[in-house]
Amino acid sequence: MNQLKPVSLILFAALFFTACKKEKTSTEITKENISGTYVLKAATATTALTGSQTLNLYDMMLPCEKDDQVTLKTDFTVLYTDAGTKCEEPGDDTGTWNLAGNIITLDGETATIEKFDGTTLVITSEGVENGISFKYTSTFTKQR
Repeated sequence: MNQLKPVSLILFAALFFTACKKEKTSTEITKENISGTYVLKAATATTALTGSQTLNLYDMMLPCEKDDQVTLKTDFTVLYTDAGTKCEEPGDDTGTWNLAGNIITLDGETATIEKFDGTTLVITSEGVENGISFKYTSTFTKQR
């Protein structure tokens, strides 16, 4: 009987530690893995005019914009939801998206996926405003 208790304890510990392992999330950039609902957590812009300085666009956003959701569906449709605190003019909308390697296109705007770890999605894009070139970086957290 004394030998049964240590063996049971070892078996229980082995079961406990193997049962508590998190499911491994695939970080491969595919439409199935990228699809899901995201919330913006950071947005920055850099330009040659600011040198190495980064402009924090997220801090300039209204609180009602910071909790909005972007849902990428596997049928390549996108749903923009004014979630949480509603803005005076809600940002609810629909559109399309596409994926080619690490290039993602949202409603005709192309960006490069710099990082995807199953939870965090970081994309960069470039644009020109008033003759000034910018590089934008957006960081999203996957909700589900």
